[in-house]
Amino acid sequence: RRLHPTIAFTPSRICLGVVKAAYWARERPSPRHERRHKGVDEKESRHWLESYQDSCALQAQMPDSLLVNLADREGDIYEWFAEYQDYAPAVRAEWIVRATQNRDLLVEPENAAKWLWSALDQAPVLGYTEVNVKPRPNRAARLAHITVRAATVPLKPPARVGYRLPALSINAVLAREETPPAGKEPLEWLLLTSLPVVSFEQATTVVAWYAVRWCIEVYFHVLKSGCQIKRLHLETEERLRPCLALYMVIAWRVLFSLMLARTAPDMDCEIVFDPREWRAAYIVVKRCPPPLTPPGLNEVIRLVASLGGYLGRKHDGPPGAKAMWIGLQRLRDFVIALEAQQDVAMRCV
Repeated sequence: RRLHPTIAFTPSRICLGVVKAAYWARERPSPRHERRHKGVDEKESRHWLESYQDSCALQAQMPDSLLVNLADREGDIYEWFAEYQDYAPAVRAEWIVRATQNRDLLVEPENAAKWLWSALDQAPVLGYTEVNVKPRPNRAARLAHITVRAATVPLKPPARVGYRLPALSINAVLAREETPPAGKEPLEWLLLTSLPVVSFEQATTVVAWYAVRWCIEVYFHVLKSGCQIKRLHLETEERLRPCLALYMVIAWRVLFSLMLARTAPDMDCEIVFDPREWRAAYIVVKRCPPPLTPPGLNEVIRLVASLGGYLGRKHDGPPGAKAMWIGLQRLRDFVIALEAQQDVAMRCV
């Protein structure tokens, strides 16, 4: 079974919610030789195109906002790039896709690069920037020093069975760690985009916005480890789909509250938390009556995260998703206990 959600984030990584989610069951594995003779509409790849189409529909409803659809290497689909050309400028969303295919280029001079990666290797250096490399099971977090190159490249359309695709010129940014630490795999992103990349500022904006895609990984981490959706043993799709929808809302709340607190720490906590929730967290953690005025959002986030194991020491960073989802689970129990205690007190009066 597969779940492909389109999730909205701001450049400051605040999760705005799920735009749309596609869910399907894979009946059997599809061998590579079979997929070669199928159109994109017959493959699971179509969900990337549908995600972009959903973004364009949303862009038409939000003319004063800029929407950019991000995708990892699975989204490196030529039909996507052609789809962009079919929309009017006023209603089409922009896009950034991490390249995985070293595509052929349409070039005239004999000495010109004939492949995508070679063309970006030969592009002039626009400048240098830094990217925070997120930790993984076999990789520690670090700050990578990145060389940024950019170019507009003419892509040769791939052959398709039954139809022909147009030749396209698209923008590309190569962000590469030229001198990684000893024993570390260098960071390299070749990003294809509809956004302009003429200047260093434009190219680094593409890199910075693509880095927001890591939030999708955190979102799925909350779904899989926090909500444990892989452990669901519901008998029918009719039961499974509402459960997935509910868990996607829960995952949104975890990320939304965390990042909103970092962006606006002094915001009224009741923007996110019910009065019963923040008061229960205050009583349990601080062991004293809650204040009459709601505290700031960041203070309450730290209280809730402390219920999930966050220590808040001097050199600790802000709370993470795991501490938050565990804290919210425990907070619900404390709210129920506090309400029960108040009901008992009322009956004894």
